[in-house]
Amino acid sequence: MSASYSNNKLLQLILLLCSAGALAYACYNTSLLAFKQSTSAANNLPADAKQSTIKSGGEQKIQYSEIAQWHLFGAVLGKTSPAPKKKVVIAPKTRLKLELLGVFSDKKNR
Repeated sequence: MSASYSNNKLLQLILLLCSAGALAYACYNTSLLAFKQSTSAANNLPADAKQSTIKSGGEQKIQYSEIAQWHLFGAVLGKTSPAPKKKVVIAPKTRLKLELLGVFSDKKNR
């Protein structure tokens, strides 16, 4: 029985080491992929975005006024419609002791 117990412990140790190695390999590949994507994203910036850094005295300074022109979240397509006017509803006075527990909204009544 002690031989099978010893074999079980050895098997558990081998499985633990293999699992740790697989986890380390997965973490390494994930970080490598993230690094490749971040460097390729920096290379895919528009030409004016790449030129917006100015080197002065060995230090790079970003022209923050040009960042808005990069359209990082997409460009605005045409005119936007104004926000709908909100309808204010004044509740009637009551003697009941009311407590607001939540607010509900319906797409039809916006």
